[in-house]
Amino acid sequence: MGTRVCCFAAVCIGMLSHLCCEAQVNILRKRSVVGKVASVVGDKLTIVTDKGDEVFQYEKPGDGFILLSKGGIRLRFKSTIKVSGRIPVENLQPNQLVSFKALLSKPGKSKEAITELQLVKDPEARLAITAAREPENSRDFVECDVVAKVESLRGTSLSLVLPKQPFTRSGGKLRIKLGEDAAIRVDDMRLDRVKAGDEVVSLVAADLSTEDSVIESVEIKLLKPNEDKKKQIPRSIVKSDPFAPSNYLKYSDQPSKPRDVRSAHFLIHTDVSDRSAKILLDKLERMVGLISGYYGKGLGGVIECYVVRDLSQWREYSLDPTGVAKIKEPAGVTISKSLGRRRTAVVYSCDDHGVVQHEAVHAFCHLTFGSTGPTWYSEGMAEMGQYWKDKTLKVDINPAVIRYLAKAKPKRMLDIVATGQITGDSWQAYAWRWALCHLLANNPNYNSRFKALGVNMMSGGGASFESVYGDVANEISFEYDQFVKNFGNGYRVDLCAWDWSSKPKPLPVGRNHLATIQANRGWQSARLKLNSGKKYEFVCKGQWQTSETGTPFNGSGDDAGTGKLVGVIFDDYKLSRVIELGQDGSFIAETDGHLFLRCKDGFTELSDNKGELKVYFRRSVK
Repeated sequence: MGTRVCCFAAVCIGMLSHLCCEAQVNILRKRSVVGKVASVVGDKLTIVTDKGDEVFQYEKPGDGFILLSKGGIRLRFKSTIKVSGRIPVENLQPNQLVSFKALLSKPGKSKEAITELQLVKDPEARLAITAAREPENSRDFVECDVVAKVESLRGTSLSLVLPKQPFTRSGGKLRIKLGEDAAIRVDDMRLDRVKAGDEVVSLVAADLSTEDSVIESVEIKLLKPNEDKKKQIPRSIVKSDPFAPSNYLKYSDQPSKPRDVRSAHFLIHTDVSDRSAKILLDKLERMVGLISGYYGKGLGGVIECYVVRDLSQWREYSLDPTGVAKIKEPAGVTISKSLGRRRTAVVYSCDDHGVVQHEAVHAFCHLTFGSTGPTWYSEGMAEMGQYWKDKTLKVDINPAVIRYLAKAKPKRMLDIVATGQITGDSWQAYAWRWALCHLLANNPNYNSRFKALGVNMMSGGGASFESVYGDVANEISFEYDQFVKNFGNGYRVDLCAWDWSSKPKPLPVGRNHLATIQANRGWQSARLKLNSGKKYEFVCKGQWQTSETGTPFNGSGDDAGTGKLVGVIFDDYKLSRVIELGQDGSFIAETDGHLFLRCKDGFTELSDNKGELKVYFRRSVK
């Protein structure tokens, strides 16, 4: 019989009269903080201050306590939260309830464009149009208070549904026009809508003897609609987040007693709310479908999970001590066993959905293949699993992980895949493993070998990273370094893959050379070998755009340089400084090497670019 324990250290991204807990905890000091939001993960708010990133824990509504990161202590500490501001109407989702004031006539015509909506928090709120008075005729517009359900948004036209009444069209439909600056007013006591960049107007924190910092009160102002946006996104709510809490309003958000909830592939013992449990089950089923599709092999069985919000409610249950210890961290662990052909895998996790998903990947791999492979692969793929999305290759991960990888000293690829590593070592180590696995799984230069390598390692074969990728180790190392340097949410590894098959040729004096460069790709081979000190002339033909609906540019780009043609010289796995080219002109090669070109735009914003330029080169006689 073999036993393997795979665990995940939760990513931390995360008056004594009212302080009560399981152990002695003292408040060392109170302090005030202001800054910008970096991320909100679980019950942890990370803020960028003038001293750097700081992590604060808070009491999530309904929990009644804070589970401290140090020692798993449950602390009864009230956090007062105030979130205000206006968010874009593009954040609306089907079936949400909204309220607003409007001048309406019978039947269902609005006189003016609506500039402000407010979300209705009560899912049982009565849908109705309440008029200030009875209209005199069909052209008489009356001030009305409207509470309705969102159906769809197309441009500035918002379609709503409510019971049939005099002010609606047939079938209870109401269609209103939104102003160009229309927004949703937010006045909330939750951090669900807070995102990176929002302003922390004030925060009073208590620093504890456990080295934790907890929030006593916080006030956050949301970014104004379209603030700091380079690109305007066409209004649409068709592609809404399927797991948004607003889609699960019929389920209670109140914490529950331990019970069993089930789906096709999961049996979960949990004390989280019905809403959280349903969202988690749906996330897990979606994830299992994506993983099964990736490996070409379905899950044969059911994964059992213990997802615990409050351990004090589980005293009557016989939980595995290893699982309890991990839940206290708060973190997760998968306890896997094999006896002949019989395999079991039980997940123990805190109530962070990302942790549960991570551990469920371990369980899937053990049940399907017999093991999870070496640590770098096991943990890297488990991190990938919790972030996988259907029909998209864009990076979409915790912002705190991005911030860490962007600021940390780059880790060598061979150090990441080194033997002798242990699971559960640190979330930072998991971040590096995720980066390598994401690159290899999505880069067309390496992805076919990567899938076969993973299946072989998990099935007990003799393959290793070195045996499979030894002949292209330099290429992978170069692309890995470029990925870590340039990536962020929205980055597409497939669009930035390096063209190793293109062979550059020198350009004789008096000869022309043509290179076609796509706007939605990273560095692309010009198939031109440059000679140091030689002068090259160029001119561009065509136009490209840096967004779906953006203004077309030639090679000069806009006034800020976005959309400009730029180049770089590749030599011996190193890149020269960036050469600002533009529409036409000349440059002197600063070194020998292979010329690569691209449209100047953020590496995370390439996927919606359109068009191409044809770039003609000629080597100068001088």
